[in-house]
Formats: sequence, structure tokens, C-alpha cells
Amino acid sequence: MTTPVASTGSGASDPVDAGALVESLPEGVGILDATDLTVRYANPALSRLFGRTADELVGRPLCDFVDPEDVPRTLELTRVQSRIEILLRVPGGALAPVALSATRTESQHGAVLAVSAFDLSGQFELMRRERDQLERIGRRKDEFIAMLGHELRNPLAPLRHAAELFGDAARGAPGPTIEDLTALVHRQVDHMARLIADLLEIGRSTTGRLPVHPQRMRVTEILVASIESTTSLFHRRGHTLVHDLDEADELELDADPVRLTQLMTNLLDNAAKYTPEHGRVYVSCREHDRWLTITVRDEGVGLAPEELEPIFEPFYQAGTSLDRSSGGLGVGLALARAIAELHGGTLRAHSEGPGRGSAFEVRLPGARRIMSERRVAATASAPPTGRPLDVLVIDDNEDAARMLALLLERRGCRVDLGFRGAEGLTRVAAQRYDLAFVDIGLPDIDGYVFAAKVAGDPQCPTHLIALTGYGQPEDRAQALAAGFHEHVVKPLSPKRLDEILASASRSAPTI
Repeated sequence: MTTPVASTGSGASDPVDAGALVESLPEGVGILDATDLTVRYANPALSRLFGRTADELVGRPLCDFVDPEDVPRTLELTRVQSRIEILLRVPGGALAPVALSATRTESQHGAVLAVSAFDLSGQFELMRRERDQLERIGRRKDEFIAMLGHELRNPLAPLRHAAELFGDAARGAPGPTIEDLTALVHRQVDHMARLIADLLEIGRSTTGRLPVHPQRMRVTEILVASIESTTSLFHRRGHTLVHDLDEADELELDADPVRLTQLMTNLLDNAAKYTPEHGRVYVSCREHDRWLTITVRDEGVGLAPEELEPIFEPFYQAGTSLDRSSGGLGVGLALARAIAELHGGTLRAHSEGPGRGSAFEVRLPGARRIMSERRVAATASAPPTGRPLDVLVIDDNEDAARMLALLLERRGCRVDLGFRGAEGLTRVAAQRYDLAFVDIGLPDIDGYVFAAKVAGDPQCPTHLIALTGYGQPEDRAQALAAGFHEHVVKPLSPKRLDEILASASRSAPTI
């Protein structure tokens, strides 16, 4: 086996020991009998691959070391030229995947097979991981279909019952009021619309078609809007929202306000759903080195370390149970991370473990402080007389009302709050206000009725502002016809608020 081979390089002939070269190769090389596949030679690499010494291999048929199921495939090596993939039985009972390539040749001792062997363990491990991933995707798909069926059937049941009760009400039978049934239908339709919207949005985000329209905006805008969007869920579960947002009104960002509100709403919604009833959820906002950090922390079910990344995969839900009490399709956090990344930012989860709550940290670049601008705006909104504006805020969304009150107080206003239309009427009858912000969708009497009742009253606020989520021309016309002086679509931006205050201060009485 030690045949001298001449060098092909330039210069004098430099014979190379071919046997020594084969012995040093990292690939397994062997010589087999072409008839019965008896091993005649094995280099050290082949011995290592088989897990045996050369003495243990030489003189024995190759099939003695092959998994019995692969013996028929191994016999194919006796053909002129072939390549097979088999499993070897190595000491200890383990199976090692290898690829064998054989070339038939004639020697002075008869026909032999020159064999090279390659370890396929790495490829098999990759294939195993891919198989496991496909199995996980399959399970996730099945779980998602089950979740989707559950979530869509849930609102269908009360809608069907409401339809029957509407019929009973039309016939004069006793039962829930039309207002209660209508509110129920609105809630369930809104729930279904949210499910469908989430499905469409996550589809767009995974294909890179989620539109983003950046504009200069105050951070307060997204925080107020997202808190307002989730207030009803917080109320139903009896949660307390604790916020530390002192910096928010002093910061601006180039971002898509609709998308960032969507991101924050999903985080707050997630915190509310996975926190046991009567818990606390904390929201904080900080800026450092032009990076905005918003953190939503809860006292909920928490996350295991292995869940901190999968929680952001579409349709993943931690700690699912048969009752599906938390609801949702498992797309909110995936969509939130996609939105953060579209803005050049990040979204990460932190938790000390199951039962110890979770924190979700959003980091977005390009935050700027606007303290000087805000002070100028605040000065502009102060009445010439030096008397603070008296402002009434009426909104059944208590968190939104208190946030607006906080912004007004920072601008030097004296603020009263009301959470029902009737409560607002009582306050207007008792005191003259320079300005009133009134939500249209109040639970007892709507904002249009409120405006109609106070519009002709001498006590009517000088500036009566309609706050609403509806911004079509006909909505504005209806608000002005009811007696409002202005129609403002939520969320009310700090810039728009400063303009309203400046206008109100100019017409405020000096006494």
C-alpha cells in the first residue's frame, strides 16, 4: 500500500509516500473485497468513524457493522460505482449516519472496492431540527385553528341570543332594554373586527407589506390613545393602571402614530389579560441618548426563560388552557415587535419566571426633547388676564379623562372631571366654565344630547369641544348642529390642545 508517486510540481522529482498520505486524510478511506465486502484496509479516519480499531475491522464483512435494515442497501456497493447512505452500529448501541462512495477496480489480488466514507451526523442533526420545527409548526397550526374556532364562536353565541331578544323586545316581551342589547352587539362586533384586523395585519407584517407613515408626533399622543383603547378591559378585570409619564409630554418622535398606538395597545391588552383580576399594570417612559424607552410591566402569570423569545412568534400563546380565558389569537406581540422593528427599534420581554409578572420594553430611536417649545406653548395658552382657565372634562373612559386633565393642569388650567353626561350637566349648572371637552359616546346621555341641553343656557361653556373617534364630515356637521363649537377627533394631540387653549383664553372673561 505504499506506492511512490511522483510530484507534479516544478523542479526535481520528489516522490511522495501514497500510503502515508492516505493514512493522514481526515476522510475515511477503505479497501473492500468486491465480492463479499470484507474489509481489507481502513485508514485511521475510517476506524474512528466506525468506532473500532483497524484490527477490529480488517478481515470482517462490512455488513457486520451496519444496521440490519440497511444491509440490502449496503450490498449495492458491489456494483461498478455507487453511493449509499446507511446507519452504522457503533459500540454502545448507537447508530451513526454515514455516506459511502465506492469505485470498483482490479488489483493483483482480484476485484476490490475503493471506498470513501463521510460522517453525516451534522446533516442528520440539521434534518432532525428541521423536522422538529415542521412538527412544531404543524402543532401550532392545529392549535391556531382551534383557537380561531373558539374565538369566532364566542361572539356568535351572544349575537344569536341578542337577535332572539330583539325579537322579544319588538313583541313587547319583558327582557333587557334595547340599549343593553345594542351595547352587547357593538362589543361583540368590535371583538370580531379586532380578530380579523389582527389576522390581516400579521399577514402583512410577515410578508413585509405592513405600511408605515412616519410623521413628527408627541409621545403623549400614542400613550393617551393606547390607554384609552384598553380602559374598558382594565375596568372589566378590576385592574389599576399606574403610569409614570412625566417625560412623555416633553418628547417627540418621527414615527407612525397609528402603528405605535397599535403597538402600545397590544402591550397593554396583553398585560391586562394575563394579570389576575384586581392586579396592577405599570407604564413608564424614559429618554436617554435620543432613545425612547417605554416599559409595560404587570403582576401577571410571568414567563419561563424558554418562552421569552417564542412569545413573539405568530400564534404562540404561553400557558394556554382549555377555558381560553385570556382569549386572543396569539398575534398581538408578534405584530408589536414587527412594528417596533419597522421603526428601527426593538421589543423585548423580561420575566423572573412563572407567577412573577412580565415586563415588555420598547426602544425606539430618534427621540427629541421639546421642553422649550412646550413652555412657549404653555405661555401662549395662559389667558391675558392671568386668570387660569376653568375647564370641564367629561369622558366615561376614566384613564383618558385623567390623562387629559393632567395635561390641562400642566398648562395652568383648573380642571373638573365628570364620567357621565348627567354628572356634567350638574357641574355646568353649578359653575361657569371657560372650556369643556365632552366625549360623544357617553353611557347615559350621549354628547350630542349634552350639547343640546346646555347650548342655550347662559352657563354654557364659552368653548364646547366634542371629543370623538369619528371624523367624517357628517360627524363634524352633527356635532356643530348639536351646539358644539368645535369637533376634535381622538386622540387629541398636545399641539391641538395648545391651539384650543389659546383660542379659549382670548375669549375668556377677565373676572
